[in-house]
Amino acid sequence: CRMAPLRHGGAGAFLAAAALAASALASAPDGPDEDPMSAYIREASLSAFCGFAAGYTLRRAARIFLLKIGFIFCAVQVLARRGYVTVHWDRIDADFREHCDVDGDGEVTMDDLAASRARLLALLQSGIPSAAAFGTGFALGFRR
Repeated sequence: CRMAPLRHGGAGAFLAAAALAASALASAPDGPDEDPMSAYIREASLSAFCGFAAGYTLRRAARIFLLKIGFIFCAVQVLARRGYVTVHWDRIDADFREHCDVDGDGEVTMDDLAASRARLLALLQSGIPSAAAFGTGFALGFRR
């Protein structure tokens, strides 16, 4: 199995190691002579690989989403400044608080972001054999 050279040592090396371990263990014969740890390693490397892929995808999607929101904001501001539209920022703020205030304290804070992140990770980790490996892979993929 040949892989392309990796640009970054940390996350890329982790991804390569997880993929190589998964492919090596997938080709290993199952049976009475199998090492008892190989099943755990196989599950962990699969979970880490899936976590990395999910984190990487979520980061890319978030960047695209923020780019679109920024463009829409700039366009609306230009249209409002030229008198083509009227923006009711108080209604936008109320709707934003209604949807993004997870803990119900009336303000959107970092606690709301942390609670949303925890709910997302719990959703993504459900049914995964190794939640710790998934979380590690997710963190590395999101940082990449």
